[in-house]
Amino acid sequence: MLVTYLKENKIYVLLAAMILLSVFAVTTYGQYTYYGAMALIMIQSIRKKDSIESLFPVLLLWLLVCSLVNGVFDWRYFAFILVLGCASPMFSSYEGYLYRSKVLFAICMVLPIVTILNLYAYHAGINYFILINYNVSDLNFSGFLYHPMWLSAINGASNVSLLYLFYKMKGSQWFIKYGILMLLLASVYLSVVAASRSALAASLIAMASMVYFYSNTGGKFIRNGVIVAILVSLLLPYYQSGGEQMQKKMDDVETGGNSRRDKWNARVDEFESSPLFGIGFATAHDEWGNLMTGTVETGSGWLTILSQSGLIGAFIMFLILRRVYVPIEEIREKRGLLVIFGCELIYLFMHSCFEGYIYTAGYCPCLFFWLVVGFFYEYNKYGLPIETVEEDEEDEDEVEEDEELYEEVDADFLPS
Repeated sequence: MLVTYLKENKIYVLLAAMILLSVFAVTTYGQYTYYGAMALIMIQSIRKKDSIESLFPVLLLWLLVCSLVNGVFDWRYFAFILVLGCASPMFSSYEGYLYRSKVLFAICMVLPIVTILNLYAYHAGINYFILINYNVSDLNFSGFLYHPMWLSAINGASNVSLLYLFYKMKGSQWFIKYGILMLLLASVYLSVVAASRSALAASLIAMASMVYFYSNTGGKFIRNGVIVAILVSLLLPYYQSGGEQMQKKMDDVETGGNSRRDKWNARVDEFESSPLFGIGFATAHDEWGNLMTGTVETGSGWLTILSQSGLIGAFIMFLILRRVYVPIEEIREKRGLLVIFGCELIYLFMHSCFEGYIYTAGYCPCLFFWLVVGFFYEYNKYGLPIETVEEDEEDEDEVEEDEELYEEVDADFLPS
């Protein structure tokens, strides 16, 4: 199944790999492949465009105004133009929508490979965060990636993809199905090792949402919940063994140290100092109170929108996100791409409360965020990118008398 997918979608898988190379410290050219992939996707979007969705150019224009009013500017503004140009439906067409959807799905399928590589790094004792930094605790694990926070962000999205693959493979041979389950459990353990409580919690909530979407009845949802609870209780000692750094963070909070709370307070102060224009794109105060323009960890994507682009920027973002909404029952009925992208969207929305990458153009979760947002924005314009009807794979005792059919729209993305 996966081999067939790789053969039939090698261009999209290559673009996904080019994008995800940017998070690996072991490579020296990851940023080049990242921007190269975005440029290729943007060129394809421009070539196929039928119209321009005005909200995205308006957002870019407003971000420029905010920077100019505040007398700050950074080259990352041009990088963000590239992000929206390739990932959002700024250049809109059905063909472009289909193309971006396949790139997005390929990223979701490549994410578990990143997890496998970092699981190997964990057991082999490879930790690039220690190799490229001095005087840091060896409890900070990043595997082949630059930073533990990068690992946790990527791995949280991988958890969601692996659960989706588990559902999609339930009709496969038992060793494939349970192999994916074991990989999922190991991936969750890696999230514990990476020590980001926000990424772990957001991914668990997103996965719980997926279980709900794939549960036709309340009874099945409860049954699945009980199975998960039993698994968690059995594996809890194993997970706790890798949670030393996470426990250290919790102890720091109890003793008064909370860098994220300090960052939130800083973003609120920045917004209050300039509620209309914000303080400018890619600009924030560092932990010592110095104003910096460039790459700054802001601690919250949503607060960053307010602090850097003010109320008008937040209102433009609200208008964009209003077009992203899809009713829950529609997701449960059509499933397929709506489930995996919907649960990734839940993960990214929740994780963005604690990590600031919505405006951070050079960081691949930023591109991932806008690709997912762009998918649902255009879904509400064009409908499903590929519509096929497959029989839902349910246990025989749960099949409706009329053998209800569901629209599984990912057949051409992940052939069975």
